[in-house]
Amino acid sequence: MEHTEPREKGDFESAVRAARPRHSKRRADPITFYLPIDERFRLTADERCWRIEQRRKDGEWRPVEYHTSLEAAVNSLSGRLLRTSDVRCLADALAAVDRISRTLTLALAPTFKVEVRP
Repeated sequence: MEHTEPREKGDFESAVRAARPRHSKRRADPITFYLPIDERFRLTADERCWRIEQRRKDGEWRPVEYHTSLEAAVNSLSGRLLRTSDVRCLADALAAVDRISRTLTLALAPTFKVEVRP
């Protein structure tokens, strides 16, 4: 491949643009699954991945981690919740583990709504 210097600034910019990979205009997949965990965290998913999202001070939800399976996302979230809890001794840690376990169990518990059709 022959290397030539661009003659003008515009030539260089167009050469750089041409060398960049073209991205498809396809938008990101919409989130198809929302699972609230508590007031600070929720799990979301689309067809590609599971996300742990955290509510920011402005009320917006932002992804903080991406995972390929629900199991990996829940395990990571439990660790995150434990690491950010106010633990000062072993008794506090055990209480935090119990609280986190209950929170995740309640959030992940299946619920069913039965509707009678006319």
